[in-house]
Amino acid sequence: MLYELYLLVAAIQPIPCVDGVAVRRRNGVVEALAIVRGTGKERGKWCSVGGKIRKNESKADALRRHFLTDLKCGIEMLVPWDQPVIGLQCANQQDVGNNPDFGPEYGKHTVSDYYPVRLLDEPEFGKTVVGGQEAIGYAWFSKETLPPREAFGFDQGPKFIACLEVAEKLV
Repeated sequence: MLYELYLLVAAIQPIPCVDGVAVRRRNGVVEALAIVRGTGKERGKWCSVGGKIRKNESKADALRRHFLTDLKCGIEMLVPWDQPVIGLQCANQQDVGNNPDFGPEYGKHTVSDYYPVRLLDEPEFGKTVVGGQEAIGYAWFSKETLPPREAFGFDQGPKFIACLEVAEKLV
């Protein structure tokens, strides 16, 4: 019943989401963490950590929940919640045509803000967690070593670059 209600809402309005790009400075170079997505149509592609914001949940709390679910680690926000680095909206190609303002999505329209964050713990995999773990692996990339744009799910490559550029001043 709850899933059917979600599908009805997703069919008539955008779904608010939040995404975090974990960043660090290593040997003087700023790097971003990308996960290998293990679920959905973007399975096997590089992505940020994030997803839906629940009712009565702040963006920061939603982002903390997604990092705990996917990587089993805490985060520190590096910019205020009301100052995202960049936004992204995704929708079905058939709904938006060739509109360059939208990334690919399957069955819904999502709107997400992106934030650079710092990990408080090392990521972990293979433990059972409530909500399921979307990440099946991860890697750290500098701007120079980022995979090509088509290797990212939901056209997130440019969002990683934007977060890395902001992180240059923060970490």
